[in-house]
Amino acid sequence: MIGFFWNPRGLNRPDKLNRTGDLIRDNHPDLISFSETKKEEFTALQLHILDSYDTYMWTWLPAIGSAGGILVGINSDMF
Repeated sequence: MIGFFWNPRGLNRPDKLNRTGDLIRDNHPDLISFSETKKEEFTALQLHILDSYDTYMWTWLPAIGSAGGILVGINSDMF
């Protein structure tokens, strides 16, 4: 099992989303967790950029103001 856990310091920049999506596609982790996303919600487009093959089931806890926020994705083929 491969898991990614990290603090991306916000996922608001398109270039950061694209690079993170590339990392996910290149390594095929089973579990992904981003802390301190600083986002209240994620759009379908943002999740598609991270997961262009729709491999993951995503859920999140929203940030409060500019603090916090967690995004978690699990590989639906694994779990």
